[in-house]
Amino acid sequence: MEVLLNSDFTEFVNAAGETLHAERHERFVPVAQIEHSPRFQDFCKTCPRYGKNLACPPNTPDFASYAGDAGAARIICFRIPLADPDKTTADQQRTDIRQAGKLLADELATYQKQGLKVAGAGGCRACETCAGESGGDTCHQPAERIFSLEAMGVDVSSLLKRNFGFSLEWNRDGQRANYLCTVGAVFYDDCQNN
Repeated sequence: MEVLLNSDFTEFVNAAGETLHAERHERFVPVAQIEHSPRFQDFCKTCPRYGKNLACPPNTPDFASYAGDAGAARIICFRIPLADPDKTTADQQRTDIRQAGKLLADELATYQKQGLKVAGAGGCRACETCAGESGGDTCHQPAERIFSLEAMGVDVSSLLKRNFGFSLEWNRDGQRANYLCTVGAVFYDDCQNN
């Protein structure tokens, strides 16, 4: 299978009015090479919104059943380098990654409208307020719903490292992340028809 790699740059203006430069990385990979395990879904249990989004655990399929017979995936990553990580607050990081996540979700929605199966990052953005927030168990927009890779148990850090040479970074132990990432996928029968 031919594996195509593409990297470019895009800009967007964050909520503070600053222009952010995002690296956009893309690569086709065999679905069989995407590592996944239910243990990665366990990380979602620490989220205060756990169980309140119908596209997040415990309401998600496992990756293997979702990917089904797909043979290849177009992995798309937006990575935002932080010019001065120590001066970027955690709140600003969350806002910036949400905005980058919207860029990703908008791109994935174009593939979804073409009838392709997609997976995104973070919570689904199809509805302003998910029916799960009020205890509902029926998605109001199932055709627009986007499950996230991590919610289906994909090891996103390993996926990035293997395909782009960098992993996810987090703020921890007083150290700030140097960049933010949001990652999604588009599924195909094979790489030859893309």
